[in-house]
Amino acid sequence: MAEFPAIADGWEVNAENKDLKEPIPWESLGVKSAKDLKVTLVHRWFSPPSAAIRCILNYYQVPQERISMEMPFKGNISNSPYKQVPQLVVSPPEGQGDKGGYLVVDSWVIIKNLYPILTGSKVEEDIGDDAALKEVVGKLPLALQTTLMGKSEGPGQFARHFAVPESRDPLFKVLCSYFVQSKMGKLQKKFPETFEEKMQWFMDKIKSRNSGSKFFSKTKEPGPVDLAVYAYIANGLAIVQDKAVNKDQGAEENWIMDSLKSSGSMDWFTGVDEAYKAKCQEAVIPEDIKEQAASSVW
Repeated sequence: MAEFPAIADGWEVNAENKDLKEPIPWESLGVKSAKDLKVTLVHRWFSPPSAAIRCILNYYQVPQERISMEMPFKGNISNSPYKQVPQLVVSPPEGQGDKGGYLVVDSWVIIKNLYPILTGSKVEEDIGDDAALKEVVGKLPLALQTTLMGKSEGPGQFARHFAVPESRDPLFKVLCSYFVQSKMGKLQKKFPETFEEKMQWFMDKIKSRNSGSKFFSKTKEPGPVDLAVYAYIANGLAIVQDKAVNKDQGAEENWIMDSLKSSGSMDWFTGVDEAYKAKCQEAVIPEDIKEQAASSVW
């Protein structure tokens, strides 16, 4: 497993929910496009924002090393000033000595700062201001999460999956279950919109862009925002289609797919799914990771 890399001297990491004070020095790094990037990603497999960043990096074929943040003590990222996921460290190119990397945290900030390198366009021109970006990549996954938490099996399903790969640690099981239960009520009060309502809003946003494309990107293929939302849904499907929960039920839970159909977003989802699978060998949630959740005793 990769070790958390050193950070460049003088580099100021952004605070949570705040953009970088200074942009990543792409020019001095010699980074002009995705093929020039080399990054280290700190993630958790079933963390929705982690899934979003993995999906984007995979789609744009960005070379990456990964660190799965250890829980509950996070000892393998003790050198990081930030203790949540995802975290992205942009590494300097070979030949720049021991110069450290550039750490960016919070999924919307990561997407914003990678956007021009991945797409060749400015995020302000394609999407709008920070509030517009946060509305999509921040609030939409919360709507999915609160809807999940409102289901009878939801809290248990989320806790079981977020605990991977420490699912066999009895202390962490207790902590994870407590965290999910305490968080559920707060989230539902703060973000009352359902997943179906938020997906309807998302589809209305795509239509209002008047591009003729079925994607938010306004092009013939999905862009970073499409991929982030797709990853949230793929992550949610992996959780609700929990093999351990569904093995005695005779059918998988389909409320996410029903919500996609009801909100008119199935064509969009299918389009992103096909584009992602055509380019990427790794699923958003690989089968072996799903098996780890299914095999844990909860």
